[in-house]
Amino acid sequence: MSLKLLSFDVWDTLIIDDSDEIYRKENALPSKKQEREDLYIGAYENGGEFSVDSIINAISLMHKEFENQWKIHHLTPGIRWRLNHIEKTLGKIQKKPFILEESIKSRLIINLEEMELKYPIQIMPGVKDFLDDWHREFPKIKLGIVSDAIYSPGRSIRVILERLDLLKYFSYFAFSDEVGASKPSQKIFKYLSEHSQTKAAEIVHIGDRFSNDIEGPMDFGSKGVLCQVNKPGSKSFDNVPCFQNYQELLNILKEFV
Repeated sequence: MSLKLLSFDVWDTLIIDDSDEIYRKENALPSKKQEREDLYIGAYENGGEFSVDSIINAISLMHKEFENQWKIHHLTPGIRWRLNHIEKTLGKIQKKPFILEESIKSRLIINLEEMELKYPIQIMPGVKDFLDDWHREFPKIKLGIVSDAIYSPGRSIRVILERLDLLKYFSYFAFSDEVGASKPSQKIFKYLSEHSQTKAAEIVHIGDRFSNDIEGPMDFGSKGVLCQVNKPGSKSFDNVPCFQNYQELLNILKEFV
């Protein structure tokens, strides 16, 4: 193949997923899960006459439906969708529609979307050197990102990458909240292909999840390489190139150039 575009997943590929939890723990701060729950409870306990248990139950039902949307339908609904789902459940409890005051809801959305901007997130070992080497050796092969957005939307992920001095390397972006589809849907890979004006067969995608980052691009007609840098000893798959450090990746990719 003639490689023209190299795309990357973000979490546990370019940056270490939940690495900000280390800072939280070292500084006796609540985990992201706990802080999110506290934000939900604070908003809905003050915004309506609901018990903490009923709010927690509504949160649990929302998470369950989000997983269904993500895993089955390949969608990652935004924070407003999450809040609307919670409010629908709470409305059933009080037997009349309940909608959080918009000023409170807007503030809650921002707090949830920007939570991963609060504390340091760690870059995956070897990424920066790899990107420098790649740009120096293959300057005409562009780089892109294909990433699901769970709580942090694409705009927040861009800020994280910029803070880590990684954003400058990438020319094309396909975030699930902006595309309207998540991996392994072919829609998100098609979006990248169309916006980069690159054929599917000219793209190699790199990521840490077999279903999302290998089967997804392969179904679209591209190649996939499995990142196991943060998952040493993980299962290997027949005929699927994988790497446990970024120096290995450079050697793997040279076969596609």
